[in-house]
Amino acid sequence: MEPRSRVRPESPPSRWRNRTIVGCVLWASIAAIRAPHASAQTSPERPVRGLEAAAVTPPARVELRQAVLDQLNRDSHLLSSGIEVAVHDGIVELSGTVSAPLGRERAARVAGVVQGVRAVVNRVRFTALVRPDALVARDVSRALRRTAALTRMPIRVRVANGVVELSGAISSWDEQQLAERVVSSVPGVRFCQNQLTWARSIKRTPAIVAADVESRLEWEPLVQHDPIKVKIQGARVRLSGTTGGPAERSRAVSLAWVKGVRSVDASALVIDTAHRPDWNLRLNFPTDAEISAAIRDLTTLWAAVPVSGWSVSLSAGVATLAGITPTLAEARAIEAMTRSAVGVVEVRSELRGPWWRAPAAPAPAPPPPSGDRIRRRSVPQRR
Repeated sequence: MEPRSRVRPESPPSRWRNRTIVGCVLWASIAAIRAPHASAQTSPERPVRGLEAAAVTPPARVELRQAVLDQLNRDSHLLSSGIEVAVHDGIVELSGTVSAPLGRERAARVAGVVQGVRAVVNRVRFTALVRPDALVARDVSRALRRTAALTRMPIRVRVANGVVELSGAISSWDEQQLAERVVSSVPGVRFCQNQLTWARSIKRTPAIVAADVESRLEWEPLVQHDPIKVKIQGARVRLSGTTGGPAERSRAVSLAWVKGVRSVDASALVIDTAHRPDWNLRLNFPTDAEISAAIRDLTTLWAAVPVSGWSVSLSAGVATLAGITPTLAEARAIEAMTRSAVGVVEVRSELRGPWWRAPAAPAPAPPPPSGDRIRRRSVPQRR
């Protein structure tokens, strides 16, 4: 009789090894099932500053708010800014403080060029930094020298208690406004007294015209990161390079019209949406219908604006207000709210109320003297 084969009992190490493998497989299955939920609740690597918690904010709102924050943090003219962002159905609400006079206006312009932003409610406050006048004067002079259109202009800077006074000569109105914007973006400046004058003795050379165009392109948040080259040929500006969308190209062409320019050639300025330098920027400007919808939604966020009694009509971005408001403060609030909608280029107010007074009619011109009253002066004849 052959001996019966016997199965040897499993050794303790082998038994523990098998149990470990089964446990790992089970834990891997559970982790795979919970992975989508865990990734959806994971907070972004970069902290989001806002009025709402990121954990309870819908993903679309987080993306738009983060896009606005990225543009604000990326802008070189908003240094040392503490701006907070909240989003309500495409309407961006800015709050916080800035240390430069131009920071409040600049923040609204930067937020308005982000794709998906319908309007910007600007509640940012300006709080001037207390800095020695010598340091403020040094930073202002450096900022003027770093600006291509102003680096060769004889501009004198004087600072007293944070108030900057600019004097000297420049060659165009655009350079005068540019100098004031550059100064107002320096921390420690409380106010800018612009005493610059236009001097015909400063010849508008092609280098100065090109610097004016380049400075305007660098200042505009919609096109400041686009690789656009400027070339001057007589009184003609030639733009070349790439832009990210039709809105950027249209804005670049409009900024090229400076003093002394008679034509702008943008045939070499192409649109390349596949290689955009900044994916957060808008591709097109909003239509009149989209602007009207944004103004209607703004009334819920603007406490000083009455719900009824007024209306707005738009044509090519020009908003015309009509209706009756009880107080002048409400009329001013309606005008400010309308300007906050992205795409509004001008506001024409036809609002009326008890506060409104018709402008005084100009005095009639005196009638010309009749022929009978004109006396000819006798000229003595020479003998």
